[in-house]
Amino acid sequence: MRLLWSAAVIAAAVSSASAFAPVSNGAALTRSGVAMSAVATADVKAKQDASIEKLKAKDASSAALSKDDLNVVFEDEHIVVVSKPSGVLTVPGKDESNPSLNQAVFDRFGSESGRMDKMVVHRLGMDTSGLVVFARTNAALRGMNSLFRTRKVTRKYEALVCGHVAQDSGSIDLPLMRDYECPPFMRVSTDDHQRALIGLDAEVVGKKMLESPKDSLTTYEVVSREDMDGNDVSRLTLTSISGRTHQLNVHCAAIGHPIVGDTVYGFEGEAAANGGLDESALPEDKASAELQQAIAGASAGKPMCVHAKSISFRHPVTKEDLSFEISPSFTLEPVNVYTQKLRLRCSSSLFWNVLRATRFIVQPRVTQQLSDANCSWTLGLTPFICTLARPRLKNVSYKCRKYKRTATKTGTASHSAEGGGDL
Repeated sequence: MRLLWSAAVIAAAVSSASAFAPVSNGAALTRSGVAMSAVATADVKAKQDASIEKLKAKDASSAALSKDDLNVVFEDEHIVVVSKPSGVLTVPGKDESNPSLNQAVFDRFGSESGRMDKMVVHRLGMDTSGLVVFARTNAALRGMNSLFRTRKVTRKYEALVCGHVAQDSGSIDLPLMRDYECPPFMRVSTDDHQRALIGLDAEVVGKKMLESPKDSLTTYEVVSREDMDGNDVSRLTLTSISGRTHQLNVHCAAIGHPIVGDTVYGFEGEAAANGGLDESALPEDKASAELQQAIAGASAGKPMCVHAKSISFRHPVTKEDLSFEISPSFTLEPVNVYTQKLRLRCSSSLFWNVLRATRFIVQPRVTQQLSDANCSWTLGLTPFICTLARPRLKNVSYKCRKYKRTATKTGTASHSAEGGGDL
């Protein structure tokens, strides 16, 4: 059943439409009792400049990537699909000396126009890994731009988020805007914050700061509810319908489940907490501050856990339907999987000792699947032991290094044999 978060959030977080009533230039604007005047423009500009300097320094730290380092998923004479690692810029930005994926792709494949910027059709954030498409010809560039503009490209992401998301699937329909309190980051738009923008000078803070709210829609499905260092996390498949800047980060934070490793929109990040919403507007299943803090400590210094897992579109020139998928680096590693816990309604110590010994003999390499209609476990057990244990199983969980995934009879848990590595 789909759950639309927007209804509850809008009721709690925004005021009436009368908030947009015209205000004279000489009148002071207020938001939550704080006067908004021309002085605030200078304050916003100062915050913006300070943040931009930090972002420039971060961009300069982009990992160097040569043309030989590229993980090419698909190539033909018109387009290239590559897998971007976390920690690498998609494009160099204003400082062309910054290492970027764009430069490596251009160095290896070139482009009809002879310009690397004419290969770019979409981007991923520096901390996001996953699939990126580049155009090699002018026809492909025009075609891909048209596909993205008309939303005919389907992109799915996989992410680990803080806490256990209660609903198995749902939609997050919350408009986004630039946050003048934490520029240049994004936040959920509210009437109060839109009204406050009227007092800002576009010549000083820039036109983007004063843009109207952007309708933003994200759908999600819970893949599994997991455990990381003893802390609850959920693995989600996220689909960005509208594709706004930082949309997935803000939307996950706005439902109380920020992305693991997100130092901007997560716990004590640089952007507004909870996507800019009040604590009271968050759903009941939100991750507590204590849980978010524990996860932030466990994931410190590690890549953010969001990955552009799949992309589907019609080839801009040949018109062939294409679909690509690659597993994230923060999946479990099957070669290290072992049976962490097996609760049996059986008191036979002999049976338990045989079961414990078996896990070291047989290496588990097949995914675990569990559903209402068909129950099957492949957890390093011999067929004989599995046959004996199956009628007595109550709960099965398995662990890889620091992570544990639990399957129940209400869903299906699986992981791919591709990819792997710690968070």
